Amino acid sequence: MAYWLLTHFSTLSLVALVIGGLTGVAVLGCLVVRRAFPSLADGAYNELSGILIGIFAAVYGVLLAFVIVILWESRGAASSAVAGEASALSQVLDDSRGMPPAIHRAMSDAVGRYVDAVTTDEWPRMSRGEPSAATGSALDGMFAVLRAHVPKDSAEGAFYSDAVTSLNQVAAGRRARLAASTESLPPLLAALTVGGAFAFIPLTYLFGTRRGPAQVAFVGVCTAVVGLGLLLAVVLDRPFLGPMALDSGPFQASAPAAAEPG
Repeated sequence: MAYWLLTHFSTLSLVALVIGGLTGVAVLGCLVVRRAFPSLADGAYNELSGILIGIFAAVYGVLLAFVIVILWESRGAASSAVAGEASALSQVLDDSRGMPPAIHRAMSDAVGRYVDAVTTDEWPRMSRGEPSAATGSALDGMFAVLRAHVPKDSAEGAFYSDAVTSLNQVAAGRRARLAASTESLPPLLAALTVGGAFAFIPLTYLFGTRRGPAQVAFVGVCTAVVGLGLLLAVVLDRPFLGPMALDSGPFQASAPAAAEPG
């Protein structure tokens, strides 16, 4: 559901739909219930409803906070994977400077192709959780440069060993990045989060006041807070999609170095 919302609505549309739409429906429901059950306006059930609202608000608040923390940590892990991969890629290029100029030039070209494939082809695909064949080919090209070279002395061998280690870290970082692009909130937690919202909001109708605007304001504020939490859960659900999507800045920052002549 979050994927569909993020791919079909802009940021402002999401705010209007999730917060504004939910609040509007809740307020309309409050007015309907208030007219259908006039006794609620007398506060006949306020004592019981106050207890129920307090308990449910506490339980649902913990659930919603738990969901947002999970999604935020998942986004943080994806961001760390991107930064680690880009850093390891730069290190590969730095290590290649300790090898013959021809190898450094070949590695510089291979790194440039990898950066270009990641930023122009794989990054858009990750919003759909898809890898890029061009990026995989560019990664193989970097490994091919190292496989074709045999170090001539121990100093060169040290740089070669470090370059292999860093390139393995690039490959591991890419796998972690691609895995993060397919992750989303487990269906059970998503169902509990949405279902809890639709269970909590009608409870606020039971807390009646003689003044209609006061009750409408109470319901509206409670619903807007819930809607804000749901909106955060939606935009954080996919690390590489939506208004809070991660960008390819760490790789783009490596592009000038990748183009550096040997």
